[in-house]
Amino acid sequence: MIERLVRLIAWLERRSRPRGRFMFGNRAGNALFGVLVFVGSAGAFLAPPFSGLDTVPALGVVVLSVGVLMTDAAIAAAGVVIGAVGVTLVVVLGRAALHGISDLL
Repeated sequence: MIERLVRLIAWLERRSRPRGRFMFGNRAGNALFGVLVFVGSAGAFLAPPFSGLDTVPALGVVVLSVGVLMTDAAIAAAGVVIGAVGVTLVVVLGRAALHGISDLL
């Protein structure tokens, strides 16, 4: 798993180029990226234990961070999409699990 992630990051490094520079290095852009990282981290933290659902939001945060480090808006946008999918999965499946548990009780 780690080896695949390293290969993914190397692949991203080869294809990255400065895109959307106006988004990086200013106060509003940094605040936006901070909020997105916080939301992705909270989604990974609040995932049901031992479910494996924390992986997708965490991967979104990693890809977003790589995009910010490389000043590439396309990679950062991909990280936002991955993180949004992950947080949505956590919310939907967590809600279904809570509903299922409440039906048992």
